[in-house]
Amino acid sequence: MEERVRVAEEAVEGYLETPLELYTATRFRRADQAFALVRQASFDPDASWSLFIHEQSWHVRRVVAPAMRTEQDDIYYRYLYVSDAPVPETDATGLVAELTDMHLAPFLPMNRRLGLDGCDYTIYAGSLFLWTRFHWWGDVPEPWTALRDWYAKSVSLFEAHLPDCSVPIQDKHPWVT
Repeated sequence: MEERVRVAEEAVEGYLETPLELYTATRFRRADQAFALVRQASFDPDASWSLFIHEQSWHVRRVVAPAMRTEQDDIYYRYLYVSDAPVPETDATGLVAELTDMHLAPFLPMNRRLGLDGCDYTIYAGSLFLWTRFHWWGDVPEPWTALRDWYAKSVSLFEAHLPDCSVPIQDKHPWVT
């Protein structure tokens, strides 16, 4: 089942990375998020997929944030479309193990290219006192191709378990074969 939630525009990015903070998530209040995958494209709604464990069961939460916004009392609001689904333990623990076993160079030479349109990708993992974020725009840096492939595999697996979204999103990325 998909829920539609209205939030202030400045809160959207935070809810994409930590969607368990959404007030509609009361049944998952004490859940632990393993990681979140965020995609912010120029011509597609922002979307995230978050893997979390709640009472020894694994779940995925998809949050889709179309660019449409409304204004009320000088505050801009956007609607988020939120869906949850169970994920088999073997799939969930396999993705977590692949991510934690990955060895990546965290600091790469600066890329000085410019661009207007494209897509930002973020992988956020951790908790309050220890967290990691990998972020790239457009083409992934060569040393991170394994991370890109893992990202695509994770989104494909999550979409196989989630209900269709009422807002069309591009869940297949140009670099997915």
